[in-house]
Amino acid sequence: MSDAPGDRSYPPRRPTALRLSKPCPECWNDRWKLINITGQPVWLCVECGHMETGDPAPER
Repeated sequence: MSDAPGDRSYPPRRPTALRLSKPCPECWNDRWKLINITGQPVWLCVECGHMETGDPAPER
């Protein structure tokens, strides 16, 4: 196995965070990730892990 640049066995894992107009009430971050918990869409703050159900704000 080589650690040479360009030798990738898998793509880097990064959450696809969306910038929403509503900041997180806990850390004031504006980047959220939409996840699915028990069939319900939940917005997860990528900084502190705070969760909001429903649609906190449209993407801007």
